[in-house]
Amino acid sequence: MKQPQSNQKGRRHAASHKNSRIQSSDEEPLDYLAHLINEISDAIISTDLNLETFDLIIRSWNPAAVRIYGWTEREAIGQPLRELVRSESTSEHFAEMQRTLASQKSWHGVLHHHHRDGRLLIVESSASVILDEARQPAGMVFVNRDITEVALTTDQLRSTSKQLQAIVEASPVAIYLVSPDAYVQSWNPAAERIFGWQAHEVIGKKLPTIGPDQQDELDTLRARVLAGEPNLNFETFRRHRDGHLMAVSLGITPLRDANGAVTSVLVTAVDMTERHATETALRASEDRFRNLVESIDDLVFTLDHSCQITGVFGHWIDKADQTAERVLSSLAGELEQGSASSLHHAAITRALAGERVVYEWQPHLLEEPTILQLALSPMYDSDGQVTGVVAIGRDITGLKEAEAGLRLKTVALESAANAFVITDHQGIIQWVNQAFTTLTGYQASEAIGKSFGLIRSGLQDADFYTDLWKTIKAGNVWHGELINRRKDGTLYTEEQTITPVVDDLGYVTHFIAFKQDISQRKRVEAALAEERAHLSQKVAERTAALEQALRVKDEFLASMSHELRTPLSAILSLTESLSLHLAGELNERQAKYVNIIYESGQHLLALINDVLDLAKIESGKMELDPTWVDVTAVCEASLRMVREQAMKKNQHVGLSLDDAVTTLWADERRLKQMLVNLLGNAVKFTPEGGEIGLEVHIDRANKEMHFVVWDTGIGIAPEQLPRLFQPFVQLDSRLAREYEGTGLGLVLVERMASLHRGSVRVVSEPGAGSRFAVVLPHITQLAPPRESVEAPDGAQVEKTPGKRPSPRFDLPDHQILLVEDNAQVAAILFDFLTGKGYNIDIAQDGRAAVEYAVSREPDIILMDIQMPEMDGLEAARRIRSKPNLGDTPIIAMTALAMPGDRERCLEAGMTDYITKPVNLGKLADLLAQYLRRGARAAR
Repeated sequence: MKQPQSNQKGRRHAASHKNSRIQSSDEEPLDYLAHLINEISDAIISTDLNLETFDLIIRSWNPAAVRIYGWTEREAIGQPLRELVRSESTSEHFAEMQRTLASQKSWHGVLHHHHRDGRLLIVESSASVILDEARQPAGMVFVNRDITEVALTTDQLRSTSKQLQAIVEASPVAIYLVSPDAYVQSWNPAAERIFGWQAHEVIGKKLPTIGPDQQDELDTLRARVLAGEPNLNFETFRRHRDGHLMAVSLGITPLRDANGAVTSVLVTAVDMTERHATETALRASEDRFRNLVESIDDLVFTLDHSCQITGVFGHWIDKADQTAERVLSSLAGELEQGSASSLHHAAITRALAGERVVYEWQPHLLEEPTILQLALSPMYDSDGQVTGVVAIGRDITGLKEAEAGLRLKTVALESAANAFVITDHQGIIQWVNQAFTTLTGYQASEAIGKSFGLIRSGLQDADFYTDLWKTIKAGNVWHGELINRRKDGTLYTEEQTITPVVDDLGYVTHFIAFKQDISQRKRVEAALAEERAHLSQKVAERTAALEQALRVKDEFLASMSHELRTPLSAILSLTESLSLHLAGELNERQAKYVNIIYESGQHLLALINDVLDLAKIESGKMELDPTWVDVTAVCEASLRMVREQAMKKNQHVGLSLDDAVTTLWADERRLKQMLVNLLGNAVKFTPEGGEIGLEVHIDRANKEMHFVVWDTGIGIAPEQLPRLFQPFVQLDSRLAREYEGTGLGLVLVERMASLHRGSVRVVSEPGAGSRFAVVLPHITQLAPPRESVEAPDGAQVEKTPGKRPSPRFDLPDHQILLVEDNAQVAAILFDFLTGKGYNIDIAQDGRAAVEYAVSREPDIILMDIQMPEMDGLEAARRIRSKPNLGDTPIIAMTALAMPGDRERCLEAGMTDYITKPVNLGKLADLLAQYLRRGARAAR
C-alpha cells in the first residue's frame, strides 16, 4: 500500500490533540481517565464526515489502533478511514457505514480487516454516529477489538463496543445550530445543562442566551460571518435561564450550501465560570469515562508502583456478586500470597518498565473456577512518566472449555472410520484425519495447504463441479457420489457430504467434508444390477411366452367360437323359425321336440358365451355400458328367465324390494346376467318344493345397493367356500355328480361385480340354504325421469324400463343385402326376412357384396365377417369408400365374439354388431330401428 500523506487538516487536528492535555491539578481525573482510555487494548478511532466525498476522515487514532493496524498516529490522522482500515469487502462495509450515518443509529459487527503488513485481522467493531447541532451526522466513532485468536469462541466484545459507543458520543460542550438571523435549529444535552433551557423550549425560537444589551454584539458577529470569516473563537458572556450571566468560550463556524450562502451557524460553548464551571465539566467528563469503563464486560483495575490496587472497574464485578471493596480486598490478598504472587509481581514490574504483558490467571472470586486473560499496560501522566499499571482481565473460561471440547472432538474425528476434511472457503485443505490418509494414501502434511483437486480423477466433467460449488457457496449442504484417485493412481468411488460453516454475518468461512469409500458397495450393486437385468430378460422371455400362449388361446377360442356358433346359428334359427310356424303348423309333439332342441341350443350358447365373457374379463377387454337402470324392471325380467325352471321343480319364487329402491347406475345387461346366474344356481341347487327369492335393499351408511339371492337348498360347507369363485371348478367334480355345469357362472358374477367396483358376499350352511349378495355402489339420484335420465357424465340416455320396441310391419318394402357364405344360415334368414316383407339380395363373399352394393344401393346390409375371397371387414371398408354408400347401415352379423371383435368391426365402418346365433326377433327389431331412422332422415 502507498504510504499515506497527512493533510493539513490532519496536522491541525494532531496539534490540537497534543495541546488538549489539561495541565492543572484540577484536570488530573480527566487526564487520568483519558490516559486509561489511551492504554485500553481496543482501538478507538474517531472520524469526521467529509460531506463532499462522503469519506470518513480519521480525527483520532489511539495507541491500540497503532498496535492493531500498524499505522502510527501521525500516519493515520487526516487520512480516509477506507485507506487504512481495508477489508475484503471494503465497498460493502463502507456502504453499511453510510446506511448507519443515514439512520443515525449505532452499528455493531465482525469485520475482516488487514494489518499494514497485509496479514488478516478479524475485528469486532462498534460504530456510533457523531451528530452536529443540527442533529445531522458529522462523523463516526469506532471501537475496534482484535479478536483474531478468539473470533469463533467469544462475543463479549460486541456488548463492550456498544457501551463504549454510547459514552463516546456524549459531549460535555454545548453544541447548537442557529440560523443567520439567530433562530435556534438544534440544541444538544450539554447546551441544556449549561444554559438551563430544554431543547423543546428553544428550537425554532430566537436564541434565548442573548439579552437586549447584547444585540449590537450579535449584529456584529452576524455581519462578520456573512462577510466570509470562516471561524470565530472568543470569550464573552451569555445569559442562563435563571437570569445570571455566564462566562463562556464560543466557537462560531458558518455552514454554507453549495452556492456558498450561509445556511446555519455552528456554535460551541464552554462554560468558563471560574472553578465551579471547570469542576462541573471535569466531573461530567469523569462520569462519562467511568461509565465507559464500567460498561465493559472485562474486569479492569489499576495498580501503583507498590503493586497496590488503586481502582476496580468493569461490569464483571456484578458477576462476582461482591461490592467493590470486597473485590479490592480479594485481589490484594491474591497478589500477596501463594505461587501466583511471583507471577503477578514479575508481570507488574515489566508493565511499570513500559512493556505490555499478557498472561492467564485463575482468581477465586466465584464459586465456579474462572480463568482470566490479564493484559497489563503502563499508565502515563501528561509528562510521559509511568504512574501505574492498568490491568484488563477477560473471562476466557468458555474459550478454554471450548478448546478442551475441540481437542476431544478432534480425537474423536481422528479415530473415526470415515474420512473427514476441513477446508477454507476457497477449498484449501486445513485439516484431515487419519481415515483420510488410509483412504487416499496422502499424509496430512501432503494434503494440508493443497486444493481438493489433489485427489480428482478427471472422470467428472466441469459442470459437475460447477453445480457442487454453486450449492455449497450458497450455504447449502451437498451430497453425492464421485470417483477420485488415490496417491498410487488407483480409482475409488466415494460418497461425500460437504457442509458449509457460516459465520454470524452469513459468510461461508469453511467447508467440512465427510467421505466414505463405497467402492465395494458399488461393485455389489453392479453385480446385483447385472443379476436383475438377467432376471428381467428371463421375465421378459417368460412374459413373451405367456403372451404367445394367450394369443394362441384367444385364437383357439375365436376359432372354436366361430366353428360352434356357425352350426348353432343354423340350429337355433331353424328351431326359432319352426316355433314361429314360418314353415307351417307343428303338432304338439313336434312343437315339444322343437322346444327341446331350442333350449339345448340356448344352453350350449350360454356355455360358449360364459367362456368368451371370462376370456374378455381376464384380458381386460370387457367394457361396461352403464346407464340408469330401472331396478324393479331388471329384477322382474331376471326372475321371468328362471321362473319356468322353478315351476318345473314346484319351487316358490319371491321378490322383495326396499321402498327406496328406484334406479342404479350400472350396465343393465351385465346386471341382469349376474342375477340370472345366481337365480339359476338357486333353482338348480334347491330341491323340489323349496323356496328361492330375490331381495334388494340400500345400505345408506356405505352408499351401497345389495342384490341378495337366497334359497333353501343344499347349502355349502365352510371349507368349500374359498373354491366358489375359481374358474372351471365345481364343488362336486365327480363324474357322477348330480348337478351339471361348467363352474363359470359364479366366476363371471364375481368378475362383473368387480368391474362395477362392487363385490359378492356369501353366507351358507349345509342343509339350510345360501345367500349370495351382489353389492354395488349406489349413486343417489333424486326423482329420475322415467323416459330420459341423465348419466353421471352428463350424457342423456333414453330409457323405457321393461319394454322393448316392437318391429313395425307397416314399413314400405325395403331392399336388404344379405352377405353370408353359409348356405343354411342364408336360407333361414332369407325365409324369415322375406316373410317380414323385405326384398332380399344374397352375396356369398365380400367381393360380390361390394358389387351388389354399388349396383343395387340397398337400404341396409347384413354382413358376415369370415368369408372366402374377401372378408366382411375389407368389404365394409370398400363399401364405405363409395360416395353413395357412405351412410348405408351395415350390420356385422358374425360368429366372432372375442374381446376386440366388436371394436374391429366398428373401426372397419360397420354401423352395428350382432353375434351368431342370431335371434330372429332381435334381428327384426334392429332392422326396423335402422329403417325407421333412415325414413326420418329422408323426410
